[in-house]
Amino acid sequence: MLRSDATTDIGQKRQLNQDFIYLSEGPIGNLPNVFIVADGMGGHNAGDFASRYAVETVAEEIEASFEKNPVKIMGRAIEKANAVIRKRAREDVSYSGMGTTIVIATFIGRYLEVANVGDSRLYVVNERIRQITEETGCEKLNIIAHSKGGLDARAALQLPGVADHVASLTTVSTPHRGCEFADYLLTRIPLRQQQAVARAYNTALSKLGDPNPDFLGAVTNLTASFCQKFNQETPDVPGVFYQSVGSRLARARGGRFPLNFTHMLCRHFDGPNDGLVGERSFPWGSAYQFLTLPSTRGISHGDMIDLNRENVPGFDVRDFYIQLVQDLKKRGF
Repeated sequence: MLRSDATTDIGQKRQLNQDFIYLSEGPIGNLPNVFIVADGMGGHNAGDFASRYAVETVAEEIEASFEKNPVKIMGRAIEKANAVIRKRAREDVSYSGMGTTIVIATFIGRYLEVANVGDSRLYVVNERIRQITEETGCEKLNIIAHSKGGLDARAALQLPGVADHVASLTTVSTPHRGCEFADYLLTRIPLRQQQAVARAYNTALSKLGDPNPDFLGAVTNLTASFCQKFNQETPDVPGVFYQSVGSRLARARGGRFPLNFTHMLCRHFDGPNDGLVGERSFPWGSAYQFLTLPSTRGISHGDMIDLNRENVPGFDVRDFYIQLVQDLKKRGF
């Protein structure tokens, strides 16, 4: 049986709640159920209106759709909402610059289909953690998360009941303070050029196995401005041990595409980096480990997460993770 609950909170920093939620445990159009959350863009005009308008438009489009594919249903509904919000912003100066994030989910049998725009997130956490603790008999888990997953894990620890089952969080190559070059890409480069860069990256990511790459969506969550706000709103949870690991790619040609390209951009805006994340952005928690090599190649972001499945002279990624787990055991976790 499917059961749902919803709540939204204005928090301690804002004077206006820009969230909007929609829940339907029963069928809407050709979807068996629909769950939507939107967050108006803080600091933008009429963010509260944008989030409500987006959710209402999406729900109407889903209900009216004759499409059978759930991903297409949600995707087209988002496209429609985007169009009507932009149109309203052009027609009424009081709504100029308004915007919103949105995440939509529907359960179909045992599967969860999701559509997302912006930095609103959906987590499937509690059930998996409960399952692991029951199967293994352990009281608490040690989470190791890499890249943006480190930010997602920090956010997930804020959810009710999650931190009670977590002993430690280790983030690997995570941009805790974001990337200045991402801010530049989204604010200074024309939209057409952004889309050209995104197509190149999405093509490369598809070849690497990502079934639905979204370069611009990911970059939005990597901006220094986003991470500053995220850090303010996501304090460490008492009782959980936090530590982090970072590395340095010594030269651009030491990494494969796309890191050989972003290394140069990141170096210009963020200084020494791993091809994607600047050194200043790695540290988080009470312990920090920085990895590099005496060779002219260095260790890239891709090496740290074993993206290319290749051996790096002087660095064994499998041994690195084994040592990481052994160290956690020595610390008593």
